[in-house]
Amino acid sequence: LIAAMRQILLRVSGRSIVLTITAIEQALEKPTRYVQQYRYRKPASPTTTADGQEEQTLWVRFDQKAINKLLRDNRMPVWGKTRPSVLLWMVVDNRKTRVLVGNNVENEALTLIQEQARLRGLPLRLPLLDLADQSNLSMGDVWGNFEDTILLASRRYQAEAVLVGRVYQAYSGNWTVRWTLYNSGRRDDWDATGLTLVEALIPGIDNTVDTLAQYFAQVEAEGEDSSILVKVQGIYSLANYNKAIGYLSALSAVTEVQPYSVAKDNVMYRLKSRNGRLAISQAISLGHTLVEVNELISEPIIHQPVNANRPEPGVVQQLKADLVYRLIP
Repeated sequence: LIAAMRQILLRVSGRSIVLTITAIEQALEKPTRYVQQYRYRKPASPTTTADGQEEQTLWVRFDQKAINKLLRDNRMPVWGKTRPSVLLWMVVDNRKTRVLVGNNVENEALTLIQEQARLRGLPLRLPLLDLADQSNLSMGDVWGNFEDTILLASRRYQAEAVLVGRVYQAYSGNWTVRWTLYNSGRRDDWDATGLTLVEALIPGIDNTVDTLAQYFAQVEAEGEDSSILVKVQGIYSLANYNKAIGYLSALSAVTEVQPYSVAKDNVMYRLKSRNGRLAISQAISLGHTLVEVNELISEPIIHQPVNANRPEPGVVQQLKADLVYRLIP
């Protein structure tokens, strides 16, 4: 249970440092306080241990509210399910062959990377390596980390970040990986080495998650929630209205959503968040439900009353939204 709780804390917070906090270390000593259910499952293809016992998998369901409270009480972020997707370009050189891994390539390094990404809750995407990719870049472009070529070839995948890995084995047998993460106009580089392939690869995903979490997962500010007005265009039906409010309500950065005003083809929502406008903007940018609109001039909106505190029907007010989006059909 302790190992499972460590994994869930890493996944939800996105920060490796979470396991070094004294209060959380103490909480890990009594993991059952945070567990709702757990049981052992037999795998589809059971194997036996050295002493002849069948191996089983531990399945655990944690109390989401309790885990979130533990993190917030210790000034750690709670990272929602909507996360930036990362496109991986990786070349593996084992001194015998050099391979550019992709969607249809079987490779031990890729398997290890995908498993660690799953444990850390990182949406990892792989290139198709089809004719379009082959015409846009070569294995040498990835190995040489030619930034312009790689980023140009990555546009078709519409990922929020691009991770480049160059994996090679030295004559000593040790493994080294040179990593580069491209994210929102920034570049981060680091190296990792290990006696085994897994030791060299794991820091690639861990550092990627930690870096992205610093940008996309904010620690909740103390005090009352701030109020943000978000205008959503393209609301032509009740189904559209429900889709928009459902999406906004599900964002981890949002604590409350209320309709503020209704016009002919758009709705103004009042959102509450402890992390303010930036957190909401970043969370929405990771989804595929709303697209940002540059609205320079606020338009008059004829309010339809929601409660006694709203303007009367037919009253026109000039409202300026903090954020403006269009609903994707």
